[in-house]
Amino acid sequence: MGEAFAREVTEAAITANSSTASVVFGLKTCIMMVVQGTWNTATVTLEGSPDGGTTWIEVAAGITADGFVRSEAKFHLFRATTSSVGGSTSLTVWLF
Repeated sequence: MGEAFAREVTEAAITANSSTASVVFGLKTCIMMVVQGTWNTATVTLEGSPDGGTTWIEVAAGITADGFVRSEAKFHLFRATTSSVGGSTSLTVWLF
């Protein structure tokens, strides 16, 4: 339990369609993505990779407002992908 927050990535001021750096979490039982900021039509999706980062699969529904999603997918790598970004979008994403 002591490692629940040991591997966290923070991506500040996301302003374009992009993906965060992939984060190695090992085979955790749960991963969470928290997003906060100015959305302006953006969607942020939590993705996991079963093959070391070649293929990315949506593991939780995309969100379009401040909040969080969680997934119990058994992958080692995770990332957040932002799409449909508008002109004033500025988001902060945390994965843990």
